[in-house]
Amino acid sequence: MTRPPTSAAAPPAGTSTPPIPAPSAPTRRRDAATICVVADVADLWALERAGSYKGRYHVLGGTLSALDGIGPEQLNIAGLARRAR
Repeated sequence: MTRPPTSAAAPPAGTSTPPIPAPSAPTRRRDAATICVVADVADLWALERAGSYKGRYHVLGGTLSALDGIGPEQLNIAGLARRAR
């Protein structure tokens, strides 16, 4: 049996994030009109464990941090813009 693809976007190139397993509800049963934007995979799984969100996810791969030099270019914001269209 193959697992359905996850609806979360992959983290930006160059990050060392483990593969994202498919959320508990298959993509076809998720609300395609709703996207929950999370910073990382741990946030996605926290919401999945709660069991109350049935939409799709988008993983940014981090958070903005001017002090650390992390801007929109280092995050998966372009992928979010493509999905929102």
